[in-house]
Amino acid sequence: MKNLSVVIALCLAIMMGGCADLNSFKKAELPASLRGASLQLVSVRPTKDIALVNAYEVPERSIFFTQSSGGSLAVGLLFGPLGVLANTANIERLTQEMGKSGGSSSLFQLDALQEAAIAWSSPVQNNLPEDFPGISLKPFIALTVRDETIGVNTIVGFRAEGKYRNAQGALENWVGHYNYVLETAQHIDALSKPLSDEALALYRDQVRTGFSEIRKELVRDLSSAEPPKRKIALVNSSFQWAGMGGPGDIELDSAGRLSLRTSFYKSLYTATIFPSSTMYTFLGEPIPREENNK
Repeated sequence: MKNLSVVIALCLAIMMGGCADLNSFKKAELPASLRGASLQLVSVRPTKDIALVNAYEVPERSIFFTQSSGGSLAVGLLFGPLGVLANTANIERLTQEMGKSGGSSSLFQLDALQEAAIAWSSPVQNNLPEDFPGISLKPFIALTVRDETIGVNTIVGFRAEGKYRNAQGALENWVGHYNYVLETAQHIDALSKPLSDEALALYRDQVRTGFSEIRKELVRDLSSAEPPKRKIALVNSSFQWAGMGGPGDIELDSAGRLSLRTSFYKSLYTATIFPSSTMYTFLGEPIPREENNK
């Protein structure tokens, strides 16, 4: 994710400054003028610079793969500026090599656009007018390897784009990323070998469940009703792009399903769903969101 260093710095500042500072973060909610907007799946595929930076892109699948073990990084780090550069280059090189060698992987055979359309029972629009009043959605699947002993984690998501009117009445672009993290990791061998028919069917069902769960969050965000009251917390998870959750507005149900919403930048909004309490921890107790914080 872009500007990751800024996010990490903000998180560290919070941990050093105390939980009360959580309320200094902007409340995560959509612009009011987007409420009631329609949703439309589009055939335009997201590029890796907006889905998963430095990833290997599976052509015509909207699937992106990245690994951060870096080969030599798994057994020992190189130190110093030159070492960091070497590690970065090694990570990117191995990502591309592992991606290109995945021709036999069942994980690379799915089509995110097709799976999202099936999960939503919704048609895909080829071309939208420039003045489309709703929100266009570009589905994708991100495959990440942080630890080869854990395996391949899967995140399904949407790049959401729309326009809203600001306080002065002018149109501005709005961008949202909606993510669902699959609870079960695939064995590292799944990158080089096909899954069994049974395992592939189960994996496909999990992917479609992710897209369906995201739709629930989108519908809630776009509801004409006032957003629900949420607490704010600092969430840590190794399942996201770089192992950080972040400070954000949360909803937590009795089964441990967590939705985390963040709004770090003016034009970028994220909502991430963790279906199980085993997938995250709170750094400090969640606290009430102050009503005067916008």
